[in-house]
Amino acid sequence: MNVSKHEQELVGVPEPFLTESPSSWFTRVAVSQAVTPIELLRYFGLARRADPDLLLEGPVIRRISGLCGLRTKQFHLMRVMLNRLRRLDRTGTTYLLSHQGAAKYRFCPSCLAERGEKYFPIHWRFRSWRWCPNHRCLMEDVCPKCSSPVLLPGDILKAGANQAGVSSLGRCMVCSSSLAAGIWSKGGAIDSRLLTSWERTQMANGRAVLAGLFLGYVRSTDSDVRQPLVRIKRFERLGLLPHGTFKLDRQILEERRREKGIFMLTSDIKALLDSQRIGSGLAMPED
Repeated sequence: MNVSKHEQELVGVPEPFLTESPSSWFTRVAVSQAVTPIELLRYFGLARRADPDLLLEGPVIRRISGLCGLRTKQFHLMRVMLNRLRRLDRTGTTYLLSHQGAAKYRFCPSCLAERGEKYFPIHWRFRSWRWCPNHRCLMEDVCPKCSSPVLLPGDILKAGANQAGVSSLGRCMVCSSSLAAGIWSKGGAIDSRLLTSWERTQMANGRAVLAGLFLGYVRSTDSDVRQPLVRIKRFERLGLLPHGTFKLDRQILEERRREKGIFMLTSDIKALLDSQRIGSGLAMPED
């Protein structure tokens, strides 16, 4: 059933994008209603101190969709992926990024630059999502200018320098600078020759985690047999996911590039990576 029994009370509410995270959507809705995210969450009846990305369950979605005049199926991907995550990690402390208790996000500058309406997808919140397969670059952790993390939901109307507000989620909430300033072609592109076997394995497994949460099962790279999501926990315990032990960043890539004398044109990098794609099945490190 896609229609809520709750009467619509809000108008002008933006529809959530297919892959958008709850925190990102809450931020955009708050702007549309000229209220703070805290006021919006309180209106929706959501706990202020709880992780906003883990609050959208069935009854909550029906209530919010009704109040906003939206269909419940528009929240389908949020609900499915985050419900499956809760089975592995009830509080999200192992698989989700956070900073001083707030929901933290990585981001791809090129993805933000290409979007008309800026938003943050669900997978950008996950510790396992270390690289953008569309632009073949590492995800960024902080604003390229002031090094502040992206914390959502944020108060766009009072964000930025001097709390004058920012135009969109594509701007840093602290200094107002564009988060798309450090585009991938300026040094973040991943050349697979610069990666160790361990790094390739961790990055592949990171992508497999998100694929598993989307599909509801995982597979090994050497088998087509479907396995339960709980298998991801074993890979986490073995350090095979790109979490705490994964240290690769743009600076390290640049150092390796200089040491190895590897300088390639953007088109050459894309061609190389197209022939050596990082897969979506759980993998063990090579011998």
